[in-house]
Amino acid sequence: LSKVNALQHRDAPLCELTGRRASVALAVTSNAADGRPLTLYFEDHDTATNAWTGSLCRYVDQLAFIMVPAKSVGSAVEREERTRAVRECKASLSALCADDAMQHLAEGSPLLAVPAAQFAVKLADAIHGEGSLEAVPARLCLSDAYVAAKYPQLAEDTLTAANWALLARARASNALRSRLRRSFGKLYASQGRYEEALRQLADDIYHCSLEEGPEHLSAVGGYFELANVFSLLKRGDAAGALDDKVVDCWNKYLLPGMGRSVPALSASQAAQGVEMLRAALKRREATGGTHVGAGEAHYVLALLLQHCGDRKPAKGHVRTACQIYESTLGANHPRTVEVQEARTRIEESCQA
Repeated sequence: LSKVNALQHRDAPLCELTGRRASVALAVTSNAADGRPLTLYFEDHDTATNAWTGSLCRYVDQLAFIMVPAKSVGSAVEREERTRAVRECKASLSALCADDAMQHLAEGSPLLAVPAAQFAVKLADAIHGEGSLEAVPARLCLSDAYVAAKYPQLAEDTLTAANWALLARARASNALRSRLRRSFGKLYASQGRYEEALRQLADDIYHCSLEEGPEHLSAVGGYFELANVFSLLKRGDAAGALDDKVVDCWNKYLLPGMGRSVPALSASQAAQGVEMLRAALKRREATGGTHVGAGEAHYVLALLLQHCGDRKPAKGHVRTACQIYESTLGANHPRTVEVQEARTRIEESCQA
């Protein structure tokens, strides 16, 4: 990292993320640019550090490919092919940065999530244009990052832009409308506007159910956010019922894992699932950690951790689940037997 010397630039460099005047430059080299330096500009040192460590450090070659001009112009066909390749690379990089941002949010690192989401939006806008429907998912990710980082006005501005893009186009899918409502729900909950948050999250689940069904994994986040709001309202019964739904949906998704294939999860989906199940478990333990509901949360969390390769914590959770089931349902109950079999498989995988 180095400070920007204004005398070396005809025009003041702008931050790659915010568009404001840059004060810091980050120079990197990449094989994709034949060793030629790529300089990235950022508003300040913290922004540069968070952007680099949170996402961009993993994509040096892609950044160089889309930002460093080709050495030779080439024929018209070659130029057209490069333009197409750059566009595809930008789209891929935008999706990767958005996924990084969502993973950082699930892991409780919003300051790393914000620059990753900002870059995802920048690339999506470069491909599709500002106000495009295709850039809305990246904007929703950025809004969620702003909410988590406690920048409510920036979140609201970002959501307003996303909402306008949906309103201007009747072809928006129910899946996209669901994500928009969920982001509004998170914002309103963070502002203490709980009744408005509940309405937005109910709409989220409605649209998601139309698109994928009420028990699809994409709907689980809506149930989880509703549970969070009810918990803030001290409505424990409602929060508990929604936590049950979260655990049940993840259980149905992961059940094939015991000997059958489970559909792949992205890193952000896995991190979000672990976050949801740990929060549900914490609420259940607060009301009595030895009942079957807590055992179920321990069991499903163990399945997800095992699926993610986190075998040691999975082993601890499945052991606790076994103890709860044996003490409440008995050693010979079918559910207890199922959990015992899962425990055996997880412990064997730890020894492998």
